[in-house]
Amino acid sequence: MDAPEVEKPLKPSDHLWRYMSFAKLVSLLSTATLYLPRSDQFDDPFEGALCRGDQTHELLECYSHVASIRAQAARCAAQNPDRPLFYKLYDDSGKEVHSGEWNAIEKSTLLRLISEYPDPDELEKVVFQTEFEREKQRFLKLMEKQYFNTYIYCWHRFEKESEAMWKLYSTNIQECVAIQTTAGQVMSVIPGNPHCLIRPVRYEHNIICGDDPVDRFFSKRTAFDYENEVRIVHQAFDDNTNSHKSISLAVDVSKIINKIAVSPFAKTWLVDVVKDACMKYGMNVPVEHSILFSNPFKY
Repeated sequence: MDAPEVEKPLKPSDHLWRYMSFAKLVSLLSTATLYLPRSDQFDDPFEGALCRGDQTHELLECYSHVASIRAQAARCAAQNPDRPLFYKLYDDSGKEVHSGEWNAIEKSTLLRLISEYPDPDELEKVVFQTEFEREKQRFLKLMEKQYFNTYIYCWHRFEKESEAMWKLYSTNIQECVAIQTTAGQVMSVIPGNPHCLIRPVRYEHNIICGDDPVDRFFSKRTAFDYENEVRIVHQAFDDNTNSHKSISLAVDVSKIINKIAVSPFAKTWLVDVVKDACMKYGMNVPVEHSILFSNPFKY
């Protein structure tokens, strides 16, 4: 299996870019909020995935392991009715890593199955199937809760503007702008927010994340490494926000915009319009027409 690629550490001085339409710039300036779409609104079907589609067997093995331990515990409970109902989990070396009693619902189900299946072999088989399905459904519900309570704002990390980003993130490239900031400035506008994390995306050949409910939203396949992405990830499971396809994060816009670049494909008049918009909303920042495609033979 290929080793995961290590992300480049995020430094406060790193330049970040956000490419957007002129309309979205006006929205940013007028509302002083960052618009964070819910994780399921992105195009990548593997957004927030624990693994690639062809690696789901590894997850199924985890469910199977838990179900097998509980099935063995059920067999033991049936053969030793005076012992407490508990189960233990062991790692590959045989070391105990977890133990616990069955909860009330599980205990009720177990006692019912013990009475219905007196044959220990049959009991163990039925409990395995029951616990396997229960573990899978529990896991899927947890993943769904995380998926629909996670909101993301993306930045492109690069020293200078990118021709590819102009084209990729512009619905109308002639009316596109880009704001430039630094990682340190972005961090400064959301200090102490317990629901937000700012980190670079890790690009991996094989996406397999641990139990961290946030980490998987900072992991993408290597096919997307050209994005060189830094993300703000917002999770708040107690906010009942999953009915909303986006949320707005209030920020001091004046602290996160160093300059605004206007698309190299735009007409010169758009530069003046952007300057007027900045003046209207009290933003005293440089507005420059991109020279990405300026004529190198013109003097």
